[in-house]
Amino acid sequence: MSNDKSISKFISLILRHKPEIIGITLDEHSWGDVSELIAGISRSHQIDMETLERIVAEDEKQRYSFNKDKTLICTFICLMMKILRVGSDSGTGSLLFILSIAELYAYHR
Repeated sequence: MSNDKSISKFISLILRHKPEIIGITLDEHSWGDVSELIAGISRSHQIDMETLERIVAEDEKQRYSFNKDKTLICTFICLMMKILRVGSDSGTGSLLFILSIAELYAYHR
């Protein structure tokens, strides 16, 4: 497995499940600070901003997204969390409105 692929899988684990393994926290929308992510990962893997940008750009599943100024990163899952849940007064549950990816991104940032 290539080093980038190994790091990509590690980033996915961090951003989707266990940010605490490198000592970072994600915000309420599951975005992580890029400089903290790089610092945490660099304790066990060789990574810098150029490597992270390459991983984000070349990931075959397009799992990751930066915000506009590349100070925050999240997985595709955090973008999908922008599904709006509107409670139903009738008690029948929630209505889900699914936004396009572009709308999700614009809505968050």
